[in-house]
Amino acid sequence: MSTPVTGYDLTVEAEEFDYNSMLKFCREWFAKYAFQLERGSQTGYLHWQVRGRLFTKKRLGEIVASTKELFPEGSSVRWSPTSATVHNGQNFNYVLKADTRVDGPWMDTDYEDPPPLTRQLKGFIAHEFYPWQQQVFEMSQELDDRSIKLIIDTEGNAGKSIMCEYLEYKGMAWEIPPMRTMEDIMQCVMGIKAKKCYIVDMPRAMKKDKLADFYSGLESLKNGVCYDKRYAFKKRRMDRPQVIVFTNTEPTWDFMSRDRWEVWYMKDKALSRTAIDEDLLSQQFAPETFEA
Repeated sequence: MSTPVTGYDLTVEAEEFDYNSMLKFCREWFAKYAFQLERGSQTGYLHWQVRGRLFTKKRLGEIVASTKELFPEGSSVRWSPTSATVHNGQNFNYVLKADTRVDGPWMDTDYEDPPPLTRQLKGFIAHEFYPWQQQVFEMSQELDDRSIKLIIDTEGNAGKSIMCEYLEYKGMAWEIPPMRTMEDIMQCVMGIKAKKCYIVDMPRAMKKDKLADFYSGLESLKNGVCYDKRYAFKKRRMDRPQVIVFTNTEPTWDFMSRDRWEVWYMKDKALSRTAIDEDLLSQQFAPETFEA
């Protein structure tokens, strides 16, 4: 009879379970876990590779029997106890290897509560997108290593907030809460798993002397860099994300790296791209646009 242990590895055929199913399984059964989608280097076999530490010790036969409803007889799942050396060292490298990775990896430390399907979101989903919303939907999926998308909406009441909620619900973007400094933006992004797309809704009234710092934070994020200097300094590099910024007022161009920003104007619920030309740069903005 096998010895009860908490450390187990398992593989599951990718066609049998999607990401949400694997995440739900890992959260319910493991105190700590890591998993990723892999393709066998020789066989091409597409599968989930999982390593986890159970909440309580179980023999191999017990864990197989306990998960029979999830993995019925005939399922592709293959369980094996993690070696004692690896388990005691809490080593998850085997399921974090890059050479066979198709997607992931995901770990228990990455988990975030999924966004809820709210009442207002149900109503939004029941209707067609405005043209600008379809454009932003497509932008959120683009790979763009260089430019920040700046959307200027001087009219308002276009459905920006609910669109941001929709993109978060679909897992396509993450909205950064209202922040006024570079440090706030960096600390916020460092506190979550890296995202492919970030959305920023600029606060209406920002002190002019804070704007350069704010824009620098967004440009640093676009470069795929974030940090947190509190307590012990931490820094992260990641794939350069898509960054989409909404604003109700013209920005102060002197504080921005002009070649990094792609400008779009919203009119009649549609977006049109506008080059940052010299006429635009020479405009004088009313001082009441910003707080003194």
